[in-house]
Amino acid sequence: MRIRTKIIFGLVVTSIYGCGEPFREEGHIYGNAARKAIEAYRVISGKAQASEGPFWNDCGREVTCLFLYNTQDQGLVKAIVVSLLAAQAEINKPGIKLTVYSSSHNETKVVFREVTIK
Repeated sequence: MRIRTKIIFGLVVTSIYGCGEPFREEGHIYGNAARKAIEAYRVISGKAQASEGPFWNDCGREVTCLFLYNTQDQGLVKAIVVSLLAAQAEINKPGIKLTVYSSSHNETKVVFREVTIK
């Protein structure tokens, strides 16, 4: 029963992970780059803070938005930005706007950092 629940949860998360258009493929590239940066940062730093995300969406003609919740770790934000810069250099378009919230996804939004890469 637990495996079935995990599979269903995985399918739901995958389906809502990124719903932006017209840069769906690029959104997935940015999201994967951010996810890998988060995983690598946790291993290197030894910090196991449970952040929420990353989630992405199209937020304009030239920019894809990436959201991360429940963190105030400046080192983590820096690691994600480095990873996003590398991804953006490969795909060229669209730009990326990273918004990091110190609040949880279901709470009133408290912005910790915003970074835009064009």
